[in-house]
Amino acid sequence: MIDQQRLSEHQANGRLPGPSRVARQLMLKLERDNTPLTELVRLIQSDPALVGRLLRLANSAAYARPRPAVAITPEVLMLLGLPTVRNLVLAFSLIDAQRDRHGNGFDYQTFWSRALAEACAAQSLGTICRAAPAAELFTLGLVAEVGKLALVELEAEAYMRLQQEYPTQDIANLLELERQRLGMDHIQLSVWLLNDWGFPKLFQDAVRWHVIPKEDWPWDVSSRPWKVAATLSLAHRLADSFFLADEARLQELRAIEPLAASLGVYDLIPFGDDILQTWRSWGDLLAVPVVLPASFAELSTRFTPVRPPHIRVLIVEDDVAMARLLEGLMAKAGFEARLAKDAQTGLTLALDWLPDIVLTDLVMPGGGLKLIEGLRATEAGRQMYVVVVTVLDDTDTLAQAFALGADDYVVKPFDARILLARLKAGTRLIELKHELIRRNAELAEALQKAEAAALTDALTGLPNRRYLVNRLGQECAAAKRNDRSLCVLLIDIDHFKRINDTHGHEVGDAALIEVGKRLRSVLRASDVVGRFGGEEFLVLATDTSLPAACQLAERLRAHISATPCSIGSMVIPITISVGVAAMAQDTPNCHEVDKLLRRADQALYRAKAQGRNRVCSESAT
Repeated sequence: MIDQQRLSEHQANGRLPGPSRVARQLMLKLERDNTPLTELVRLIQSDPALVGRLLRLANSAAYARPRPAVAITPEVLMLLGLPTVRNLVLAFSLIDAQRDRHGNGFDYQTFWSRALAEACAAQSLGTICRAAPAAELFTLGLVAEVGKLALVELEAEAYMRLQQEYPTQDIANLLELERQRLGMDHIQLSVWLLNDWGFPKLFQDAVRWHVIPKEDWPWDVSSRPWKVAATLSLAHRLADSFFLADEARLQELRAIEPLAASLGVYDLIPFGDDILQTWRSWGDLLAVPVVLPASFAELSTRFTPVRPPHIRVLIVEDDVAMARLLEGLMAKAGFEARLAKDAQTGLTLALDWLPDIVLTDLVMPGGGLKLIEGLRATEAGRQMYVVVVTVLDDTDTLAQAFALGADDYVVKPFDARILLARLKAGTRLIELKHELIRRNAELAEALQKAEAAALTDALTGLPNRRYLVNRLGQECAAAKRNDRSLCVLLIDIDHFKRINDTHGHEVGDAALIEVGKRLRSVLRASDVVGRFGGEEFLVLATDTSLPAACQLAERLRAHISATPCSIGSMVIPITISVGVAAMAQDTPNCHEVDKLLRRADQALYRAKAQGRNRVCSESAT
């Protein structure tokens, strides 16, 4: 039994992990809807390290700000989102407090790296299953095992000795050993700390149960507490898998497919790889070491996936003799079967094991109709083929079963041949459904690639004319709406035809690629550059006045002309001419794109007429 008084004393003495004073104040205020943003800004500014990290995130590519943020303002907080700010405050505070501890043998860096992986997995799952806000699930995943840090502080020598003696112990035995030797386990301590920090009971319960077998959970599978605990349990196992050897990682991924499907995730390979990339991004932001393993997509090509060999059939039958008879019949027919004795047990097992077919009696404890209704209320359950067993004269109940979503039926007493024939028919439908899902996934991937290719110049890899024109229309509308300036730079490589005629088209292509790289290297993060056609490039300079755009164009011109292009054994001098035009605020938006491009083209023509290798501008009229 956990010693509450002892923990309270250690907490008061600062021996247990916890947020800093500033972090606690911020977290409290961030939970209140009526806290003024100016008050949050003032508190954040009292922690320079926190200010720097929040600014770094706000200026990252994910938020695409037109100009860098140089100070924490209410606008920056709203851009990031207050739930994200709360996550960062807690994460920074906890990680920084524990980062530099040493001397007790505990690997703090690996602990936080794994905790961050669990946080990213929980957040990603939250965007799909919506058991709780994704930002809150991130925080929950981060602190789910913070009790380990508390054990290190309270019982360092004994805890580290236990870790060394049982390095690969399964979680159930590890918790039991912790209770025997230390008087408490790290999950109990995590729950105690979450309660002390003000986490809701829903999250405390999820931490308490997420490492316990789901069959022992005290909730119905359709309840919110079950979904939150399942989300955390799956995030926990995904995070653990990131630290396994390659083949073991893929096998673990296959093992957790049923749990993932119960939360709405049906293809764990791309889902897991997305989490890996998110994990790396958060590691960079929090200065937590993240060593990415090989992607699951790569592993799936190197190792044969471990999948169930047979169609799965769940038999829900309260008559033991009948259940055993059906189980034997399924085995002989090549099905993989499991038994459930009542509707509630059947629903739990169905959503955990994910059978292809559910064969259920209608008259039993809990009611077969309730089972069908429960299955069809979930995304995973709607994928199952449900066959009901009924008596010949109970047509009303049979009609209800079909209304609730049953797919087929057999009548008692049934002929085994008829039952198997109906199950085989269901199997054909299941295989067709799986094939359709696979083809849809392939088509979606192909469509995504085609859409990206349609907007990308194949030679330079830059956005193409189609993308640039569409984007320019969007930027014009945004600039008018927000009363901001917008300029375009139309760039032409001087005497490009001479390069092609003298050295050949391969050299000309190489010159185009090199110019594209140089333009991109000089431009700001907020600028957009693409190949407009032939030897022309277009730059969209957002939130930029005409004088500033001309200065930008001059930098580009000077950078290109400063160093000749080395292409193979040849050194070819290259210069550019640039026409700059600014958007007119009083022009109707539907006409602005064409007029803006026309003025930029006129300015470019003047630059070329005046001798090339120069910048000319034509302001809005």
